[in-house]
Amino acid sequence: MTGYKVVNQWKGNSYVFKQVSPKATKNFGEGSSLADAMAGNYTESGNDFKYLGDEVWSMMTLNEANGSYNYVLDPSISQKKVPMNEGDDPWTQFKDSYINYFNPENKDLNRVENMSKIPEAETEPYYGVNDRIYYPVVYTKENTLDREAQVNGYSTGVIFESEFMPDGDNFKVSFYNKDAGSIESVPLDNNKTFLLAVHKNGEGATVRSVYKDLPSVAACAFNLEEGSNPNLLKGLMNGWDGITLPNFADVQKAINSMSDQNGFEIAFKKYLSDMIKGETNWKEELTMRLCYTEFRKKQNENGGGHLPDTYTDPNDFTPDQIGNLYQFYNVSLYKGGKSYYKFWIRHNDNGNDGMMGVMEFCIVRNNVYQLYVTGVRGLGDPLPYTPGKDTPDKPDETDDVTIDVTIYVKDWVKRTNKDIII
Repeated sequence: MTGYKVVNQWKGNSYVFKQVSPKATKNFGEGSSLADAMAGNYTESGNDFKYLGDEVWSMMTLNEANGSYNYVLDPSISQKKVPMNEGDDPWTQFKDSYINYFNPENKDLNRVENMSKIPEAETEPYYGVNDRIYYPVVYTKENTLDREAQVNGYSTGVIFESEFMPDGDNFKVSFYNKDAGSIESVPLDNNKTFLLAVHKNGEGATVRSVYKDLPSVAACAFNLEEGSNPNLLKGLMNGWDGITLPNFADVQKAINSMSDQNGFEIAFKKYLSDMIKGETNWKEELTMRLCYTEFRKKQNENGGGHLPDTYTDPNDFTPDQIGNLYQFYNVSLYKGGKSYYKFWIRHNDNGNDGMMGVMEFCIVRNNVYQLYVTGVRGLGDPLPYTPGKDTPDKPDETDDVTIDVTIYVKDWVKRTNKDIII
């Protein structure tokens, strides 16, 4: 782990004193929305609004929705909604109410140089549960949400940054050697940058393959048989000038048998297939256009330049270009070996995985949330906010778990003070 960023820290209005809603009768499922809990008023006795009231969390039967629950209210809780109709944009109204707002319009999220560093050993520690050492990193105001609005665009969370440490020569990447016209397996460079994509190999198995750069993704799509004409791959990648043209049937076979598992392979295969459609022999037009370099030129013309020039070192890709590569082609570029994991802070677990509960992913004042990272499940995302994967309306409760974090909401301690004279 090398860094972190706390996202969706609420900085908008808050009640001076904590306020709780009337009780709801269900923690999840039908009838558990905030509207049901807002049916009381300030004058009734019993189930009404309270300042400095206690949270209620009472299940009649474990894992059953029925019970007694309430919401801790912040002044904007009823405005935090998920869009119901196409074109609705509830996110914009809160762009100035959150620090590090998890939203596609916030380009600062992907300025990875602004990730906070993991606290150093000399930082003043805090000893928590099981005598683990914790470091206080942020204070954030109350951020509470309706059950239906506990989504990534509103909930407070932490994005963790990690750096992949390859095992020397044992971690190899596929590299298309332009000069030799061959695909080689080479060790990862010291800069640790590499690409990852789904690919169907020559044996028909779908695998996650690792590449040195973008041309290597394209070259490996061909799955050429051992002993194939060496000019075949070189021509399809570099162009046909100065090359003895291979049998056209071999070119057709190479294109037809290309892998089409990731978006970049699909786009390249479609371009080449369209070029040879209805053709039975070489033509001058084909010798000029039937190659990777021309595909990239055409692609940038049609795609508005969402990727860099035909060959750009992966270390020179901008965050926007890394995002476009994932969004449009399902190819992950891990710059410097860095990847990112999201964790949404859980305030109260309803004991029902996969079913969002009342006050499950919220921040309530005067609570200490201790996060202890115990491990990661493979590589994370190529960016803190990855277009094509991350969306503000994605529910916090999901099966897409890539990081294991133990969270402990520190118990409150009742203190008895002597009389205070003002």
